[in-house]
Amino acid sequence: MDIIKKIKRQLPSKDTKIIIGVSGGVDSMVLLDVLYKVGYFIEVVHVNYNIRKNSDQDYKLIEDYCKPKNIKVHYKSIVKPISGNIQNEARRERFKFYKEISRATGINVIMLGHHQDDHLETYLLQKERNIVVQHCGLQYIREVLAMTVIRPMLNVSKKRYFKIC
Repeated sequence: MDIIKKIKRQLPSKDTKIIIGVSGGVDSMVLLDVLYKVGYFIEVVHVNYNIRKNSDQDYKLIEDYCKPKNIKVHYKSIVKPISGNIQNEARRERFKFYKEISRATGINVIMLGHHQDDHLETYLLQKERNIVVQHCGLQYIREVLAMTVIRPMLNVSKKRYFKIC
């Protein structure tokens, strides 16, 4: 089945405005491309944690994709070092920024490009660490900070992502 058709079946109505969290990686860039091609009104949020030397290249990739398509990009650069659990801190920072942009734009639907492999990895980590949760792995749709977070590509494998590119 065509990947766009498969994903379209899981998306909200086309009049829904969407904020997409885009890292510049294949997962979020594929989601961005799909939502653009389907015809959604989208705005992009990108957070640069300045952890990698070439992290500015991610933003350039996103800008190069979005600018000719008139897709607004909201950018935040984290200059303070992230301490402790880097993934948890980075997630907290991202969601704080999503909330800030959600308030400013009135858009409360956030889409993320997590895929089937992310879902499985999360499930295995929960199991390994004996974490008791209401839902195993990642949830397709979830309320976070009064925003609706949707992961429409949870049924797509990472391998399929690379075939799309």
